[in-house]
Order: sequence, then structure tokens, then C-alpha cells
Amino acid sequence: MSRFVSRVLAVAFALAAGSAAAQQTITVWFTKAFYPAEEQALNEVIKKFEAKSGVKVDLSLYSPEDVVTKSVAAVEAGNPPDVGFGFTYDFRVTGKWAFEDKLEDISDIIKPIESQFLPGPLSTTWLLNGKTGKKSYYAAPVEMQLMHINYWIDMLHDAGFKESDIPNDWKGFWSFWCDKVQPALRAKGQRVFAIGHPASVQASDTFYSFHMFMNAYDVQVVDESGKLTLDQPKNKRRAKEFVAFLMQDENLQPYVEGSLGRWVPVTKRASVAPFWTDGKDPHRKAGQQQVSQGIVFFPFVYNWKFTIVNAENVWGRATARIAKDGVPAEKAADELIARVKQILAQ
Repeated sequence: MSRFVSRVLAVAFALAAGSAAAQQTITVWFTKAFYPAEEQALNEVIKKFEAKSGVKVDLSLYSPEDVVTKSVAAVEAGNPPDVGFGFTYDFRVTGKWAFEDKLEDISDIIKPIESQFLPGPLSTTWLLNGKTGKKSYYAAPVEMQLMHINYWIDMLHDAGFKESDIPNDWKGFWSFWCDKVQPALRAKGQRVFAIGHPASVQASDTFYSFHMFMNAYDVQVVDESGKLTLDQPKNKRRAKEFVAFLMQDENLQPYVEGSLGRWVPVTKRASVAPFWTDGKDPHRKAGQQQVSQGIVFFPFVYNWKFTIVNAENVWGRATARIAKDGVPAEKAADELIARVKQILAQ
């Protein structure tokens, strides 16, 4: 995996601190599955957990955006679910909630199984509590998402090129598609544009892509101490039982594999399972190889306030300033830096 396409999203469970009374039912909010296999795997885990513990799981499924919106409102109202799962929890809210002492410390779940995880994912859930001034595990990494650059081989061949013609350096790679492939196809009458990247102010994919490009140019937004570097050269026991049960490889692995390769595992055993390594699907095999070569982390790992930066999607706003408002890239970058500095100074 080349460094410039390396990116990780460790999706996190968040346990609400002090949310449940002494009862035999726990409330679980989950992001609605994209594939039936994911939902089936989750239902199997819940069924087995209920049978083993005697605890009823009250499950609600929401869209990726709704689960965040509803969770934020519930936390602010002091009535959150016992367990929550969201694709962008880590990117947008988990660090903030941990800092504000609104999440349950689940170190007693994670520490005994630390050795089972691949290098890196746990760092996304090792969060600072502003009340205690100490870091601890306030979420559990479930699966990772990788950044990929995709192209259509048949279109490449139609333009008169082969895969071995594609440059391996960053600038050469993009120049190849824009300056060679696109003109060749358009000369044949095809209305084809060479590249496409998300640029929505609302979409989370926008800042994933934005960070990929920053990483390619060795832009370190924040150092490991959390310092900005942009302008420098209850029913706690039952809820925990559910998370601990799901985090067991035999339960977690089928759920992650149910995504059919859209997400990749965070544990060592699951990452080398035949599902990823048997070569039956070349895309899954490529994902497994990408993980094995190293992972680069988003800046919220080091400074929780970047969850606010991401929630505002300053990256997409900067892109919109250039594409929609016509401001120079340098001015948009200066505005972005100024806003990030303002947020981090709060």
C-alpha cells in the first residue's frame, strides 16, 4: 500500500456514561447495514447474546447520518442509548464526548484483548478525558475503511494504454489520466472526464479524500501532542457485556465480512482469514495487502477538537470556495487554516 493512499477509519462503538437504569434491557443504536449479510451477522450476534445473558437488546437502525444526528441530540438531552455504533462517530463526535466525560471507560473490555488488534486501530479509541486529564479507551474499533483509487481497465485499453503505462509517482499518476487518457477518449467522441472526487460540503467522503491529498504532500495537520502544525513549514455492566461479546473474533468477524469488502478488519486473526486472502475476490485481496503495509491516521487521533473541524467539514467548504465561489486556492487555504486555528483555540 503506497503511503499516499493509506488512510484508516476505525469505526467506533460509544457507550453512554450512566445511561441505563438497573434493568434487563439495553438500548442499542446501530448504523443500518448496506448489505443483507451485515444485518444478518448483527442479528445473529444479538440473538446469541440474548440467549447467553438473558438480556433483551432493543435495537434501532438508522442511516449513517441519522445515527450521528440522533446521538448528538440524545447525548445533549442526557438520554443516550446504552451502546451506539456510527461510521463517523470517531471522526465527528467520539473525541469530544470523551473529553466532556460523556462516554463510559471500557478499558476493562479492551485491555485484555489489546494483543488481538492490528497495529494502529486502538489509537483511534484511546481518548482524552478533560475531567480526569487522562487518556483511556472510550470506544472500540470495529472495522476500518481504506482509501482507494479506482479505474476502469476497459476504458484504459480503449484509450490505447495498458496498466503498465500508469506512473507510480503522485503527480505523474494524475497527469497520466488528465493529460493522456482523457484526451485520447475524448478524441474518439466520448464525453469522459478523467478524474472525480467528492466535493460536497455535507458528505464525509469529502474530507476523507481531502486528507488523502494532504498526506500525499506530507502535510501534517497536527503533531502527536495535539499541537496544530498547519501554518508551519449504566446499566453500564450489561452494555459492556454486549460490547465485549461483539468484540470477540467469532462474533465480530462475520459482521465485518458481511460488508463484502467495503470495510476491513481491525483484528489480526480476522485480517488473515480466507475471506481476505484466498484470492477469490481480487479487491478483497488488495485491501488485505494494503492494511498489511501500514496505516496513516487522521488528526483527530491526536487532538479531539478535530472532530469539530470535521463536523463543520472545513475541507469541503474550502473546496467549494474554489469551485463555486471562484476564490484563489491560496485564499481558500488561508481561510481554512484560520478557521481550524480558531476551533482549536476554543
